[in-house]
Amino acid sequence: MPGEFGEWPCAGLLSEIEAGNVRALLVVGGNPATAFPDAMRTRAALASLETLAVIDVLPTETTELATHLLPAVGSLERADLPW
Repeated sequence: MPGEFGEWPCAGLLSEIEAGNVRALLVVGGNPATAFPDAMRTRAALASLETLAVIDVLPTETTELATHLLPAVGSLERADLPW
């Protein structure tokens, strides 16, 4: 798949995981376990990763599959926002 601005489309991610080309994935504030159309295939691919590191504020379907789970602060906990 052609890349754009040094990045590749996520449409090819599951195939790349299944082919063994992607062995680790860092997810920051997203939920690919429910964002991709084929949930069963997505969950199987994510579970097969050697490392699935997830940074999120709340538990999600993806955090359940994570090998490494890192906390994130919510928007009201951040000192750099003018609330």
